[in-house]
Amino acid sequence: MMNKEELVKLALEAQSRIGTAELAARQLRSAGPQDVPHARTSTSELLRIETRRLRSQPDDIVGLDALVGALRTTSCASVDLYAFSHNGVSTSLVVTESGELIGCVIGPDRRRIEQVKEAR
Repeated sequence: MMNKEELVKLALEAQSRIGTAELAARQLRSAGPQDVPHARTSTSELLRIETRRLRSQPDDIVGLDALVGALRTTSCASVDLYAFSHNGVSTSLVVTESGELIGCVIGPDRRRIEQVKEAR
């Protein structure tokens, strides 16, 4: 498991090859001192989920297409998925077993959107 500062460093190191990495690092830095929840997941399962999500990708989600491409080409059987929400923005970072960041997906926190709809 990586702590928040390790994830920031990893994202900044990956910004030349992952277009959303710098934004993910900024989100991590602004999120405060809390730990970033994570789960180890099967690469094939995450690929299946994200491919389905990509088919109906809203315009306000960035990095999903690049993540799907990276998941298709990685040889890792499982990856670590770090996900958090801050100020209405949901951020996910996917890290291989060897510690390489392969994707960052950023978009609106759907839970917050639903809360706003319910409040109306």
